[in-house]
Amino acid sequence: MGGHFMNLKNLFGKQDQNLEEEYNKLWDKYCDIGYENFGLMEIFQKISQAMEDALIACPGGIVFDGGCGTGLNFERILNKTQAGTLVAGDFCEKMLEKARKYRESMNHPKKDKIKIIKVDLSKKFPFSDNTFDAEVFHASINYLPYEGWRDALKEAYRTTKLGGYVYIVTQTRDFDFSKIYKGESLREFKKRLFKPTLKNLLFLKWLIRVKGITGKINQFTQRGIITYPLKEELLDFHKELGFTNIEVTDEPCGGVSVVTRAQK
Repeated sequence: MGGHFMNLKNLFGKQDQNLEEEYNKLWDKYCDIGYENFGLMEIFQKISQAMEDALIACPGGIVFDGGCGTGLNFERILNKTQAGTLVAGDFCEKMLEKARKYRESMNHPKKDKIKIIKVDLSKKFPFSDNTFDAEVFHASINYLPYEGWRDALKEAYRTTKLGGYVYIVTQTRDFDFSKIYKGESLREFKKRLFKPTLKNLLFLKWLIRVKGITGKINQFTQRGIITYPLKEELLDFHKELGFTNIEVTDEPCGGVSVVTRAQK
């Protein structure tokens, strides 16, 4: 779900270094075992298509991909927004390294317009007010602990230009990562098990290994560290910040996730 990142001390003032390390190691491991394989899953394609459908063109504009992970949505965002510059940010250095390699492998006329930088969404964004024509958060800020999505959305409002848009793809409160993983894994196994290409076999190996990641994320939700927003509170917070034209454009994953679009 995007390479995600935490500075827990900064975010909620607790001196819990062990938790901070635990969180950062989780995303490093997610990257090490092959996060890019997530992009091959039908559920990822469905969610990313819903995000792409929500995007409004801003030809020549500057767009921020917040929590870009390994760059799985670079082409979708560039193609739909027609951006002149895509600033892609993540906290996980390993994710950023893969994102840079992916950018170089792209056969896209605007790949040189992708600027990849380290950005910690749990802190004040390192951008001036009114910088971006659009900001996209694809399954990223919902993983910030202790409802850190609220502070990130405040920063998104500050750094988006008047008239610009902010897009959020997020799981909602009823999302159960382990349950979704079980159903989607079964679907992927049925599709690939009897087509024993090397690519399929490597993907199925990854699918088995990633179970530990989904279980760990579920533990964080059970411990109250990750709290996905209710759809209503997400929309209400947009209003509180001053966004207008707030819409839920899709609810993929059987209604336990939402894609929102809001204008500053």
